[in-house]
Amino acid sequence: MIAAVATGIAGAQSDATQVHLIAAAAFGLLIASLIVRRLWRLDGVRVRLSAPRRVTAGESVALSLEVHNDGDRTHQDVRVNGPSLPAGAEWVEQGPAIPLLPGGERACVRCAARFTARGEFTLEPFRLAAVLPLGLFKGPSVSSQRCRFTVVPAAARVARVQLPPAHERQIEGCPQASSTGDSLELLGVRPYRPGDPVRHLHARSWARTGVPVVREFLRESLPRIGIVLDTDVSAGNRRQLEACVSVAAGAIAALSADLARVEVLVTNGRRHRLGDGADSRMQVALDLLAGVRAGVTPHREGILASLAPDLHHLSCVVMIARRWDEARASITRAIEATGVSCRVVLVEPPRVDGSGDDRAEAAERPSAKLIRITTESVEKGEVLWL
Repeated sequence: MIAAVATGIAGAQSDATQVHLIAAAAFGLLIASLIVRRLWRLDGVRVRLSAPRRVTAGESVALSLEVHNDGDRTHQDVRVNGPSLPAGAEWVEQGPAIPLLPGGERACVRCAARFTARGEFTLEPFRLAAVLPLGLFKGPSVSSQRCRFTVVPAAARVARVQLPPAHERQIEGCPQASSTGDSLELLGVRPYRPGDPVRHLHARSWARTGVPVVREFLRESLPRIGIVLDTDVSAGNRRQLEACVSVAAGAIAALSADLARVEVLVTNGRRHRLGDGADSRMQVALDLLAGVRAGVTPHREGILASLAPDLHHLSCVVMIARRWDEARASITRAIEATGVSCRVVLVEPPRVDGSGDDRAEAAERPSAKLIRITTESVEKGEVLWL
């Protein structure tokens, strides 16, 4: 088109030069290609896009396009055009062209993209079209379906979260989940009572005393944990917020691996139940953390009201905060006043002068255990012990 316009201007005076013939030929090719482009439509071609339901922030995600040619016609030089990506995303690998797509055959095209921003995204359809000879135009395109997925935060490498000793009131926890295998602690033996499992009979004691005797176990229950995520970014440091979200995801994963039951997650002052099953709780938690946005300083009454329905059976509350002050100290005191232990993880920016934060030490925290980590340790993937 540029060459046709340029030669057309140069050959405006047809009596002085023959350049106008080049412009006429160029315009003729363009018009002819535009007229016949419909002959290169992809008849019988359908496209199916496959993508994961969840994508981890910062990692490349593979997108697979299955192109089926259900017709009899062979298509050549089929180009794949990907959609425009939202802010915070980039293409890592664009899908190559399909040089030949015979009738009744299928081809697979793989693309890869990287997403750095958390949240829910909708990817617009991919478009496939055959290229006309000379590459001047493409034929009519066929489109895939839209794709919706959630970009979840990358979990920090939390090795373990140190929990307080279990409380007696936890006995209402999850006895069935911990009543198999080595999770039962042997207390001793006692006489058999109707209804006792036969597998618990102790043969040697029975033979020695002549009375049926069974082994008695201490039924352990899984500790129930609540997570409170501080989303305050009043100081304008969003890196801390992202680090806090990553630490929350890593803490939930570590607690689930240690057979602790993370039941409630409080973000932006709202309480969320995580459901049943370790895998389902982790997936629900990641979806919730993907939607966390900047908030304000946590309000004591609001946090306590969110935790109130669960405080009677929680053994520990883990608060992940970006700074320590009297407002947060009052929340931990109020939680501990109910008999529930509180553990505070402080995610703070690096100390330029190497000195500590005296204000954090000055805040009163009766029995709250405070763990300090930096945003750099989270971003570098260092192993964290909370």
